[in-house]
Amino acid sequence: MQNQAPPIPDDYDEDIDPRRTRSRNRLLDAAANLLKTGGVEAVTIDA
Repeated sequence: MQNQAPPIPDDYDEDIDPRRTRSRNRLLDAAANLLKTGGVEAVTIDA
């Protein structure tokens, strides 16, 4: 059984700070590049 996330409101994008979006995109691009060049072993996640 999977937990489903609550639906996203229609005005959700309007509430997001564009700096957060840019930072998230840069992080995802960097992670994707690491995966391409170094494989799964190259990517770690620290909390």
